Amino acid sequence: MLKPRKRLVKAKLKEDRFVILTAKAEVWFEEHRQHVLYGVVAVVAAVALGLAIGWSKSSTAKNAAFDEMMARDAFARAAFDSALIRANAILEDYSGTSSAAVALMLKGRIFEQRAQFEEAFKAYEEVIDDYSDQAYLAFGAYYALGTIAHGKSDWEKAAEYYEKAASKYPDHFNAAVALLEAGKALDKAHRYPQAKSVYNKILKDYPKSRSVDAARDNLAKLEFMP
Repeated sequence: MLKPRKRLVKAKLKEDRFVILTAKAEVWFEEHRQHVLYGVVAVVAAVALGLAIGWSKSSTAKNAAFDEMMARDAFARAAFDSALIRANAILEDYSGTSSAAVALMLKGRIFEQRAQFEEAFKAYEEVIDDYSDQAYLAFGAYYALGTIAHGKSDWEKAAEYYEKAASKYPDHFNAAVALLEAGKALDKAHRYPQAKSVYNKILKDYPKSRSVDAARDNLAKLEFMP
């Protein structure tokens, strides 16, 4: 008969401890009610703020992507005035985003089409300065600057831009093409040793590119050049 009594005593002790702990918790809560409420409010506010920021960023990204698509479409239709207006709006509303980088490239293309080369130059330079981490666009900006310089018969400057495009973004799918254009420009500038060096770089670093055959042919033509 002693064992059942011991179990009852233990059960009673557990129950008493639970009651005591509950009572202490109630007393502590009453003493710290205000602080607890402040803490709960703070946590709820932080969660709400996080959700609002996330929603805002998502909404901004979607709006920027839509405006970018409309600007691209206007450019593709040769509606350059409309494309320029949309590009400027993107730059004003979504500065620092990838859509802003695209807008700058569109501005550069539009100015090129209109033979406004100084304005195009500024747009491409801005892409390089502010969005160098976006390899596809930055490479395109360097290449476009090379094309502008080439159009002005500034062969050495053109070669410089083409080489920068390839050296800064060697994994770009058109890196070998940029080097080929650099070699051609150096050839026209009568910088034959430099041209040979560029062509050899294509053969060495991009042996499977579509520029290899042209590089090899051009290199052969320069074989007896000083």
